[in-house]
Amino acid sequence: MSRRPTAVLRLGSLGEVVQAGAITAQLAPVVFVTRPAWCALAAQLPGVVEARAAGPTLDLSDVDGVVDLQGSLRSRWLSRGAPGACRRLDRADLARRLRVWFKAAPPPPLLQRYAEAAGLPPPTGPWMAGSGAGPGVEGWGLVPGAAWANKRWPAARWSALIQRMPGPHTLFGGPEDGPLLAQIAEGSGRSPRVIAERGFVQTLPALAACAGVIGGDTGLSHLARALGRPTLVLLGPTTAEDGHWTGHPTTLSRPLPCRPCGRFGGPVCAMGDHACMQEITVDEVILAAQAMVSG
Repeated sequence: MSRRPTAVLRLGSLGEVVQAGAITAQLAPVVFVTRPAWCALAAQLPGVVEARAAGPTLDLSDVDGVVDLQGSLRSRWLSRGAPGACRRLDRADLARRLRVWFKAAPPPPLLQRYAEAAGLPPPTGPWMAGSGAGPGVEGWGLVPGAAWANKRWPAARWSALIQRMPGPHTLFGGPEDGPLLAQIAEGSGRSPRVIAERGFVQTLPALAACAGVIGGDTGLSHLARALGRPTLVLLGPTTAEDGHWTGHPTTLSRPLPCRPCGRFGGPVCAMGDHACMQEITVDEVILAAQAMVSG
């Protein structure tokens, strides 16, 4: 007799859903509950047999236990009445706030807290390396967008990067990033491929095929790492130690006393100069990216 699936709930950002894939293989079979926008990707996470959209009609009567990786009031409501045991994420809210307010020690990494909630050992290695195309041979993937404006490297520098780095280049983003990607492509004077889609039909195989990826602290950069792509992350208001990055990503940042300035990012720089991103030069990015793929 086949085993009933475990329900995994994660309603947050794209990056948080991607990282949940690090434990779904060990929990298989899994019914993954998330925002409608992430269902198509969640269905491709290892061990997931079905992705369901969170909502008032959600039915979990066919599962055996819940792993709540959201730990919110909404996720508690969604998981009410589900059969079997329910394990929940330690949100580390106080530690995350103290990190921003007083530059205290960072909270445990998100993947460690995911594993603890599921009762599993911490995962290692890329967990979606078998997805899409591979091995990576298709030049550079560039991820300029981010939900928060102060996480974005200036558009003109992305254009300069395309001008100066051998291609081919692919610009990745969601539909909301379309104008930004078009601006960068036009400013480069070249013709990079642009993928700005709501789903992941083109994004997943194209990202998996990249020889290397450069991006900010955003979900598609997390996806590139999950796919096993060498990924250079440009960090501004957040740091690699803040708990959301897997392992030790290749990063460029500035050791400014104001960092981290928020748990998620924000619409503007509180200091008024956006030095954390403005001080990262095109030359630095080229050198770091070349060293990453050659090493």
